Amino acid sequence: MQDKKVYTRVFVGNIPYSSNEKKVREHMSKAGEVQNVELFLDEVGVSRGCGIIEYTDPSNAARAIEMLHHSRIEGGMITVKEDESYSYNRRRAGNIYLKLRNLPASVTGVQLKDLCSLFGTVTKSEVVLDNAGRSRGAAMVVFSKPEEALSAFNQLNKATFNDREILAFIDNNDINKA
Repeated sequence: MQDKKVYTRVFVGNIPYSSNEKKVREHMSKAGEVQNVELFLDEVGVSRGCGIIEYTDPSNAARAIEMLHHSRIEGGMITVKEDESYSYNRRRAGNIYLKLRNLPASVTGVQLKDLCSLFGTVTKSEVVLDNAGRSRGAAMVVFSKPEEALSAFNQLNKATFNDREILAFIDNNDINKA
């Protein structure tokens, strides 16, 4: 006889793009206490329509699948299932992502790494490119510590860089942990 898996996270799909973390948390709390909500965003901060909900107790996660699968958030029918991915835990284990938008097309990953190194240890810096290899005006910078990403966010959001006002985004849960 095989033991039943114990899990506290569920994957939620088909989330309306207009929904935010607060609305999703409120809906998913119907199954029990929600510890964390992570909505997936693309390279430029736009919702991908899915995310991971972490409950404080495994029974709440099981209840969410049973009770909330095919329920509706803002009119859209969502899917709820067990999350078996491990990327969430690896990402939360120390690396903190800062997303930048409205960057000049001429900016390189090396320039961003140099700039962001003023705030801490940058483990990765990558400019988002289109299929032709041109900059899409967005980038992702990975820091080794939450406080470094928070410092970069505070200094870079709405700052002028090469005559453009750049926008910075960081996971709200990571900001609260810093």
